[in-house]
Amino acid sequence: MNRALPLGIVQDKHCFPNALEFLTMGCDMGVSFVELKYEVVLDRRFSLRGRLAQQIKEKANKHRIGLSVHAPYDDGVSLGDPDEQVQLNTREQMRRSLQFASEIGARYLTVHGGFFEIDHQPLVAQTMGQPNRVTVKQLVSEGQYNALKARTINELRWLIAEGSQYGVKIALENFHDFSTFKVRFPITPQDFQECREALGDAFFITYDSGHGHSTGIHIVDFVRALGIENIIGTHLHDNNQLGDQHLPIFKGTIDFKSFFEHYLTEEWQFPLNIETKNYVDLIKSYETLKNLDWQSWEGVKQC
Repeated sequence: MNRALPLGIVQDKHCFPNALEFLTMGCDMGVSFVELKYEVVLDRRFSLRGRLAQQIKEKANKHRIGLSVHAPYDDGVSLGDPDEQVQLNTREQMRRSLQFASEIGARYLTVHGGFFEIDHQPLVAQTMGQPNRVTVKQLVSEGQYNALKARTINELRWLIAEGSQYGVKIALENFHDFSTFKVRFPITPQDFQECREALGDAFFITYDSGHGHSTGIHIVDFVRALGIENIIGTHLHDNNQLGDQHLPIFKGTIDFKSFFEHYLTEEWQFPLNIETKNYVDLIKSYETLKNLDWQSWEGVKQC
């Protein structure tokens, strides 16, 4: 087996705030994919939409790099928020994200689902990482959670239609379940199945390995349950199942060896996009994957 792995990198908005500089770094590294972040604060600082967007598009095309954009997720942005003002603000920020994505020629827009907040729950923190841990979902009523799902799916339906106007696909990312006060949807493969039943095949998935690990579901089982054909992008990072740590790959407890074995032997095709919070960890993960013996999964097993 001789494959050139489709490696990519995901911009961290704090460590790498300048989208063009981050793309340039990706060009120098020789990656195949780059995901850029859109936030209003970054747009104001760098004027993302307009001339800079054209520069990004031209550079990506020159280096044959596939682009995607991550929609905003700062405070005050949630597709499932019950507050009308938050809903209006979220829609406006999603429109701006789609405009930016369209201008740079991005293939898809990665989005988070919806959430609402409750008081901090110490029991969730105390049982984190345990087999029968307590989650925030278990501490709210069925009615509250069902209302969150309904709001989120309704807003996703709107966003998918809006994305089609810009020629940009929508990729829904799996949330993590580490929070002690945010009730989120979707998190599990079953959640995505509910979205699929309501929305059909109109959306894709950005699979986040660290987020998936929060559920206790094995990485390969999680990916299979989502459906290989539905995954358009990834955020690959590790953790010890105690928080969204964004550790370098192979530095936590995620079974990446099995993941890469199946990726190679079953010829999965989706991009392998590395997401970290700092430059050192980004390079560490990238060099690890770049230097593995990808001729066969035996090389992976030696890690």
